[in-house]
Amino acid sequence: MSTAVGDEIRLTNGLIDVGVSMVEGLRISRYGFVEGENLLASAGRRSVVTPLGVWKPLGGHRLWVAPERMPGSYAPDTLPVKSEARSERSVALVQPVDGAGIEKRLDVSIGEADATVTLTHRIVNRTCWPIRVAPWAISIVAGDATAIVPQPPFRSHADDFLPARPIAQWAYTDFSDPRWSIGAQLIRLTPDARRAAPQKIGVGNRSGWCAVQRDTCVYVKRFPWMPDAQYPDYGCNNELFTAGDYLEVETLGPLEILEPGAEADHTERWGLFADQPTSESESDEYRRLQMLAASLDMPAAA
Repeated sequence: MSTAVGDEIRLTNGLIDVGVSMVEGLRISRYGFVEGENLLASAGRRSVVTPLGVWKPLGGHRLWVAPERMPGSYAPDTLPVKSEARSERSVALVQPVDGAGIEKRLDVSIGEADATVTLTHRIVNRTCWPIRVAPWAISIVAGDATAIVPQPPFRSHADDFLPARPIAQWAYTDFSDPRWSIGAQLIRLTPDARRAAPQKIGVGNRSGWCAVQRDTCVYVKRFPWMPDAQYPDYGCNNELFTAGDYLEVETLGPLEILEPGAEADHTERWGLFADQPTSESESDEYRRLQMLAASLDMPAAA
């Protein structure tokens, strides 16, 4: 069912609840088990001054536009949104056109009796000219968690001469930083409040899943990989970012040329799993996370 809780709409099926902001832009502020901890986090008092005004990440899950540009990506987006209940467990949200000429929409639907959430992100070009952009779904998660991306399945040099996927580094990426743990099967990024310097990578994630481990709870994202599409940031559909205790887990849709009035969609499927202690074996950990991801049916791409 859906209920109003303060300035939010709260969707719940009795197992999980999802908090959807109504007054601070197009944001999901909560995802967790009923009466359990929130896997999403506040961004604190962070802000960025832009020619279009002051932009604030605020926290939770938001919709952005790639490639990252100043000031376009940072157009202030904290105005109240319009909402339409589609059912007892789903809601459609529309954010006013921002200073960069983008209208953002988000459809949120929770499962009937499980811990899944389906999110359809949509950006609409409300400018007067074509733009080349991609929907960019960003979740700020709890700073005491670890973000995890799978490595490509191993194949020997004799079996496969070609590269398996792109991996993008930013000018400030430093793999000697202890916040990174890079194994044969998993890449992990763990925030450290004592280390304010940012770290980021992007990958072309053909596996179509990534995860967040917090204590014994695992939050899994499923998302598409379209092999013939062009993705932002040298071909990335999945990115991780941290600075201090701040952690973002990001997925991206393909780049498209949108004529005025045209739109682009990007879907994520979330799952939340309790009682999932970590294993000392990377192979066991990989198999466990892969199994959890496989249990989430991913809607077909439009």
